[in-house]
Amino acid sequence: MKTQTRYHFLLRGATMLLVAFAASTAVSAEPGKEFEKLEDEMEAAFETYVSALANRGEAEGDDKMPVPDARFGVLQKMDALAVGHIGKPEGADVAMKTFIWSAMFEVDGAHLFDRFDRIAKYYPKHEGAEEIVVMVPDVYRLSGSPDEWLGGLGAIARASEKKSTSAAAHFASGQLQFQNNKLEEAKKSFQLSAKLDPDSEAGELAKGYVYEIEHLQIGMIAPDFTTTTVDGKNVSLKELRGRVVLIDFWATWCGPCLGEIPHLKNAVKHFEGKPFVILGVSLDDFDELLKATLEHHKLGGIHTWEEAGRENEVATLYNAQVLPTWYLLDAKGVIRAKDTFGEGLIPAVEKILSAD
Repeated sequence: MKTQTRYHFLLRGATMLLVAFAASTAVSAEPGKEFEKLEDEMEAAFETYVSALANRGEAEGDDKMPVPDARFGVLQKMDALAVGHIGKPEGADVAMKTFIWSAMFEVDGAHLFDRFDRIAKYYPKHEGAEEIVVMVPDVYRLSGSPDEWLGGLGAIARASEKKSTSAAAHFASGQLQFQNNKLEEAKKSFQLSAKLDPDSEAGELAKGYVYEIEHLQIGMIAPDFTTTTVDGKNVSLKELRGRVVLIDFWATWCGPCLGEIPHLKNAVKHFEGKPFVILGVSLDDFDELLKATLEHHKLGGIHTWEEAGRENEVATLYNAQVLPTWYLLDAKGVIRAKDTFGEGLIPAVEKILSAD
């Protein structure tokens, strides 16, 4: 099962995607050469911007002073080049790379949907469209409405002559609908994705979301499982009945997961003596670092690990495709909340305890 962190590793992800996109497409000479120069300008502007952020002084109020950012001006030139070649074959790669620069480097997000709409209307059959649609669920909130993005994704799904692109577009639609709690619509989108390309990554992930919609919603009994603690003992979810249980899918290589540790420790301390327990399910590949991390942070609760690592069957059962993933259960094993991260954890547990 593929897992990822919930927060975006911006620079590394952008660089990898731009390199992959460049390798899979061919920009015609005229706009391509001009765009290459703009990309060089954007890289320089980005490095200058990051350096200025890092070198700001520590005087009072200095952190509120605006940092010069030349990226917006470069992006405007990219937009102008894309519009100047709109609808033409040589303009497709320019339009798509402009979207990537804007989305991955968080430049001018207010007009991001316009850049996506340009692709959906004029280049839905382009071979690079698949790289674009998979980004949408992570960036669509920057501009436009969910329905507008869904319209563009639908246009690409219908027009594309590549089965994998259509499947990816339906999968992205399902993610948008799922994130906006439109579960029946999401289920249909995921089912279309899985039907179109069942053996692809999108198809496999889509099946997991269909299962979650059908079996892992608030108000449903959490599926039972038995796994192994870090000290080699068996533990089942069912034997924890009578306590509020937070199932925490995480890993030591997941930065956001480590960021939640202070909140988990606060919850353990806050509910000391009360029927509450953390059940950590680690997706680490090796248990040595896991044990060291638990010891270092003195993190209470029950912590489990399987040799399968990222292919942990419990994580698959709970569709933990991104980390961290949290399920909060009441004393009867009913799912009462999901992903109550940060300061939302203690109030969520208190609400369940007061209702039991």
